[in-house]
Amino acid sequence: MATETIEMSLYNDTIKMVFYPNSHQYKIDGRNIMSVTTACDVVDKSKPLIHRAINLCKSYLVGKLQAWQVTEQDIIDGCMQHKVKKEEAGDIWSIAHERAENYIKTWKLSLPDDERVQRAINGFPEWERVHNVQFIQSEKFVYSKEHDYIGIADCIAEIDGKKYLIDFKTSNSIYLLSYWMQTSAYLKAYEEETGEKLHWIIIVKFAKEEFDKNGEPIAPYEIQEIHDIDGFFDAFIHAKKLKEYVKKYDTYK
Repeated sequence: MATETIEMSLYNDTIKMVFYPNSHQYKIDGRNIMSVTTACDVVDKSKPLIHRAINLCKSYLVGKLQAWQVTEQDIIDGCMQHKVKKEEAGDIWSIAHERAENYIKTWKLSLPDDERVQRAINGFPEWERVHNVQFIQSEKFVYSKEHDYIGIADCIAEIDGKKYLIDFKTSNSIYLLSYWMQTSAYLKAYEEETGEKLHWIIIVKFAKEEFDKNGEPIAPYEIQEIHDIDGFFDAFIHAKKLKEYVKKYDTYK
């Protein structure tokens, strides 16, 4: 079976890019190029994830204990609940992101059966209507020649006469530093190639749950604007350098 690839020209056809969707890898002139998300992976997100993993395991085993049926396999399964939930969340994000992208291109919104995906998607046209969003471009490949990184910006849009880089999230919480570094890198690469100055960055988080852990209603969408773009971009460049050193010298596999 042939490897799926997407080929695209950047910088007025002077750079040829090849994207491998299945492995999420990029090549330019035969060279592997570090993606923005790969560089941002170096940011430690373990604290909330560890707490979540512990709570998921506890909830799973307490449920089994109440039924007086806790086996060795139950303990093994309980320890894997964080992975199960992560895969479920990944599926929700993939479907929601695909439907949002299709809506931008066709103005048609198709809702899947999964209520969590429906909840995330339903927030999309409401956000567009309330804020009078005019979409310009979606799924924009961006590459920085100066800093040699690449990625895909979710959307370029005009809001109240000003042009923004928009990033969509479906998580119940936002890891601010990582997201802000990521989107700042997208914006800088976009401006480098186009010579066009964008106003700000907006992160739009669409909720996939109706209530939070305390039983309080969750708004269908939440908006966060990023103003300190230069500061977060500087943090991204340092993260990229650290990631390069980790890949080169870290012997722990």
